[in-house]
Amino acid sequence: MIRSAGRVVIVMGVVSLLLAMAQPVAAQNIFPESVENFQLTDWGGEFFVDSFYYADSEQRSGVSTEQTEFFSQQGVDLWSKGFIYHPNLVDWTAGVRVGVSYDDIAINNDTGTNVGELLGYNLNALILKEKPVTGRVFASLNHQFLGRSFTRPVQLDTRSEGFEIVYKSPILVSLLFEHRISQEDSEFRIDDEDTLLTTLHVTDQRDRDWLTELTYEHEEVDETLQFSDPNTGPLFTQDLSETRDEAVVNNRWRFGEGPLKHSITGSSRLLRREGFFNNDLILTNQRLDLAHSETLTSYYSGSFDLDQTDQQTERTIRGEAGVIKRIYQSLVLGASVDVMDRDFETGSEQAFGVNFDADYTKKTPIGQYTSNLSVGRRYEKERSDTGQRTILDEAVTLNGVTPVALNFARVVTGTVTVTDTTNTITYFQGIDYELQQIGSFTEIRRLVGGTIVDGQTVFVDYQIDLSRNADYHTDMFNWSHRIRFDDIPLAMYVEYHLRDEVFDSGIDPMNLEHDERWLVGSEVYIDDFTIGAEYEQRKLRLSPPWDAYRGRINYMHMLSPESSLNASAHYEMLQYDQAQEFGLEPGRDFRESYGLNANFTSKVQRNLLVRLEASYTKTSGRNNDELIRIGPSVTWFKGAMELTVSGYQAFYQQEETEGDTTYFSVNFKRKF
Repeated sequence: MIRSAGRVVIVMGVVSLLLAMAQPVAAQNIFPESVENFQLTDWGGEFFVDSFYYADSEQRSGVSTEQTEFFSQQGVDLWSKGFIYHPNLVDWTAGVRVGVSYDDIAINNDTGTNVGELLGYNLNALILKEKPVTGRVFASLNHQFLGRSFTRPVQLDTRSEGFEIVYKSPILVSLLFEHRISQEDSEFRIDDEDTLLTTLHVTDQRDRDWLTELTYEHEEVDETLQFSDPNTGPLFTQDLSETRDEAVVNNRWRFGEGPLKHSITGSSRLLRREGFFNNDLILTNQRLDLAHSETLTSYYSGSFDLDQTDQQTERTIRGEAGVIKRIYQSLVLGASVDVMDRDFETGSEQAFGVNFDADYTKKTPIGQYTSNLSVGRRYEKERSDTGQRTILDEAVTLNGVTPVALNFARVVTGTVTVTDTTNTITYFQGIDYELQQIGSFTEIRRLVGGTIVDGQTVFVDYQIDLSRNADYHTDMFNWSHRIRFDDIPLAMYVEYHLRDEVFDSGIDPMNLEHDERWLVGSEVYIDDFTIGAEYEQRKLRLSPPWDAYRGRINYMHMLSPESSLNASAHYEMLQYDQAQEFGLEPGRDFRESYGLNANFTSKVQRNLLVRLEASYTKTSGRNNDELIRIGPSVTWFKGAMELTVSGYQAFYQQEETEGDTTYFSVNFKRKF
């Protein structure tokens, strides 16, 4: 239904647009010179070959998995451009892709070979591009076969068509209508999506001091996700269809006489999403900045956030006021107060805080000195009907295999759910990630060989324990100093941070933290080397206290105008105190880690570029893992040809999982 309606709307819109624009064109006779009905002004193309070989051998908890894959695709891209009747009437571009793909994959004794085709085109036409009212009509198709490591290959089909009308004036208006169809097909799942998107964008740019932007989007998504087993057939089908209406207004207004300008900046967002994921959102924030003099400013900000989902409704109001005073050029003083009131499904939170800041920078006789001081206190009230609260969509970025602590303490066991940032793919504990406890906090880290890639951001949902009735306050004190000496290649720094949550009355929530940290360090600069050493002591209440010793060295050197070498090494020894009180067994009461990284790049000849990368990391104690990776890359180009050959060999070990990976790829392009 959506597909047919979308095509009808597109055809009617394009026809109406052409008829409306053709009449003034004929009346004004804007093309007195000679014209041609159809003109091809330029064309070209590119031949491409992309191939890779992948092999992985893994043992996890005594179970061995062998996987190999060879994937290759090759084809040709053609493009052209020209105009119809006159360049100012219809200026068009067009492209087409034709090719084939081959994928051979084997997982233990399960093998499969797939041969697919690459088909695609794109069309784009600008209509009356020199006139106040212009139009654009576009259409594209992409059909391809994708080989992917750690999972079955996928056939992907996407199609898009639509039009856009732009009114160019001090009040810029654009209207975009787009119809998208996509299908992702593999042995395990089929994802069909049909989308209609309408976007209206208005910008008032009549006065540079008064800028307002409005964007409104209406989107209808008809999507079904079908899961199946290659041996038994379909398992179940999930309906992911939804409708979304969203409006965003951004404002930047400046006012006042003379060079000192005041300003009001902010944004407002309204969202309604219905269907698979129901969400109503009202969010607005504004900030007023007043310039009283060249050295004195004040600001006042406020925000309102109402977020309602199927799981809970949360309303948050925030306000802040502050003053900033500059004394000479070296000292900047600041003071602020803030308030917060939050209501959620099972309780509420209120907070009031005051803060003072001082930033000092001075060129002294011995070197550049900087100091930052921040002192504050925050009073908070916590009320809960059930003693629990749901945390939704906490964004966590998982780099390497480093554990990341969730924001809130006392996570309820068994309530953690991890998905991608679209909330459509759910990851599995023990396969894609693992959870571990450190005191009252829960940490998450990715597992090598899972489907969460290095550096990916995921959403984590979980529940936490709250006090039914608690009042407490938080003292904050942060002071840092750093001096970079002029006569010797040395910099020294010291930092002290304190965050102390103190229970005042009610029922102790048992999640109040005392976090006190001392850090002392230095850096030495010798030619292309930077050498650093640190000692850090951290005292905690909810997690085991620890002492850490760190060292690092960085080397960066231009071997020649065409060659460079970057290398680094780091070491850390972290020793936990009171380990047994927090459940850390002997042998797990420390964390020792070190790593090496090197990157060499050289332009051997004018048309030959060589890269070599190597890395090694090892952690033992509380976490035990080892990662080794080394690989070269060679790029050769001559005229319209470009060839890149790259690969790597990797070895990994993570607790009870170990394995090795070989990867090799060839990419070739030839333009004509």
